[in-house]
Amino acid sequence: LKGNWYFIRAQLFEGENNFAYAIKDYNKLMELYDISYKSSILYYRAKCYADAGMYENAISDFSESLSIDSTDAYTFGYRADVKRLTGDYASAVEDFTRAINLEPREEWFYYRRGWTKEFMQDFDGALIDYNEAISINKEYIYTYLNRGRLFESKLNNTAKAKEDYLTILSLDTVAEAEGNCRQYALFHLGRNEEAIEWMNKIIKLYPTNGNYYEATCLYSLMNKPKEAISYLNLAFQ
Repeated sequence: LKGNWYFIRAQLFEGENNFAYAIKDYNKLMELYDISYKSSILYYRAKCYADAGMYENAISDFSESLSIDSTDAYTFGYRADVKRLTGDYASAVEDFTRAINLEPREEWFYYRRGWTKEFMQDFDGALIDYNEAISINKEYIYTYLNRGRLFESKLNNTAKAKEDYLTILSLDTVAEAEGNCRQYALFHLGRNEEAIEWMNKIIKLYPTNGNYYEATCLYSLMNKPKEAISYLNLAFQ
């Protein structure tokens, strides 16, 4: 029972981006529980390390978790994503493939593997993965965004790219706390004023570090460094 409170507090600390305190509570949980629980604790601590940008620690914890239980697709998937962030693309693809073998109906694995393949210049392989992700979940807007960009910038198919951007506009109609793509689709369609209006709406409703970072990305795409840096400073604050 005591351990439960450490876990709850760790989750609350993470929600406030207080990663150091969260990790201390996960460390305490590692002391309290035996091997039967350690795989899960390692998984959560690894995700916390990843959010804190401590990628080597995250990979180490994910790997130790998998040494206890090698049947969890999401542990492979999240380890793969951290490897992607470190630039270890080939190993990331291997882990995403292991995750897919265990959970073949999880669109996120295909989406992220496709993205990783793009970094490896495997554009045809990326397209196959994006198509599979969309076949599983036709409402996951990030996949349309990545596939549209792939069509536009690498596969020279602007008509298909436009279809994907328009699909995003049809799906992403409400500003949410996170996960918005409409502003990017508007930008890629050449509708910059509308993109800025939508981004401003998101920030007004949800002034979070994540959304300030999204604004940074949008203004960077628009080649507006002054605005991009301004929003990046807000994200850091």
